[in-house]
Amino acid sequence: MQAAKFGPTFSNCIVGHLSHFMDTVITRAVVLKRDPSYAHLSFATRARYCIDKSRVVPLIRWLRHNNLTASKIGELICYVGDEVDHLRLRVEWLKNLHVKGRDLGAVLSKQPALLLRPFNELNHNVALLENAGLKREWMGLVFTFSPSVLLEDHDQLNRRIGMFTELGIDEYSFGTMAFNFPPILGRLSIQEMAAKLDYLRGFGLGDHTIGNMVVTRPHLLGASVEESWQPIVKFLYCLGIERSGIRRILSLNPSVLCLDLSINIVPKVQFLRAIGVHEEVIGQVLVGFPPLLTASLNKRIRPVVRFLLDDAGVSEDKIGKVIAAQPEIIGCSLNLRLSDNVRFFMSLGIQSHQLGQMIADFPMLVKYNPAVLEPKYLYLKRVMRRRLEEAIKFPRFFSYALESRIVARHELLESKGLQFRLKQMLACSDEEFGRKVYAAERGLVERETSDSDDIRA
Repeated sequence: MQAAKFGPTFSNCIVGHLSHFMDTVITRAVVLKRDPSYAHLSFATRARYCIDKSRVVPLIRWLRHNNLTASKIGELICYVGDEVDHLRLRVEWLKNLHVKGRDLGAVLSKQPALLLRPFNELNHNVALLENAGLKREWMGLVFTFSPSVLLEDHDQLNRRIGMFTELGIDEYSFGTMAFNFPPILGRLSIQEMAAKLDYLRGFGLGDHTIGNMVVTRPHLLGASVEESWQPIVKFLYCLGIERSGIRRILSLNPSVLCLDLSINIVPKVQFLRAIGVHEEVIGQVLVGFPPLLTASLNKRIRPVVRFLLDDAGVSEDKIGKVIAAQPEIIGCSLNLRLSDNVRFFMSLGIQSHQLGQMIADFPMLVKYNPAVLEPKYLYLKRVMRRRLEEAIKFPRFFSYALESRIVARHELLESKGLQFRLKQMLACSDEEFGRKVYAAERGLVERETSDSDDIRA
């Protein structure tokens, strides 16, 4: 090692990990003494000859250059014994598949059988994976975490790939799925994954839907059915969620099955109870907005609720009703949607307590984009000449289409000299609205007036 110009620390370390190889060298040096050509040489000279003949020193230098540690180098050299060329060739082969640096040693130490498996068999598995959609530049990461796939029987690997193909997963999706979660090609057995897919089918999920779930969140296949999935499903059943509701939750948010029940799910349900969401509707809230289950309680849910209470003016006794009616509010951006929405209404002169009541009456109001709200307000004020108080009393006004609903009905009433309150004008079907106009024209009912009659021209 000193002749190879390795440093003393590395030399001592590598020798300490080459005990089996050194035993082989000693044995050969002793046997070599029986050869008349070497009988006159000292033991040290014969041992050095055996080491040089094995070409192990250049191999150690080369492996070290490829970032393998002394322990990995020693482990691999002891495994291959006399066939040190196998080690160099396999490392070169893995490098061509984009396995890098220290990962080379990790792959070979996890699956040392790679050192002895014929190249044609290894390349056949690589070709199968490449044809299935796994890009070559992604193989390094996949093989680093799941090197066993290179040793899998060809028929077994075809069955593994076919299991995903039957779910409607195309080549691109298969490649990204394997890249994002390599254990589906190694650590997880075909039988284990098939059992999990059957469990999902038990909720009435079709293969195409399950395929989308697996592509979106392949990590869910790594969770245990008994220890993770079943407790979560049982908890959802206890909230009154039926099989169809669980099917909806899983299809829209498969990450639910990757959560820890006690850490990620139970605290959110407890929080919903604490803010006043009635027990009997908590399940409906989760079914209505499945992303609520994976949203961060401290970074997303609590800040949105606090914003509605402090900035939007929603009272504490109404906040549960608001979240229960529109749980999608939790998914809205505080900075890009909710804050802009509240600033818009405040700019109209609406007081905080008034806005809070508007949101309590019509929770969807807080989700609208100000760019959609402003034209409706301007039409209300400038064309319809109505007071803002009318919209405060009937916040649903902002939900109707401007041209096809608000303008069309207002112009019809104007042409007939009629005026209805906003609710009577908008909160009905076209047929019902037509009947109201017909009755008002003929005096069959008392004409309804708006709260703005006193300011009309």
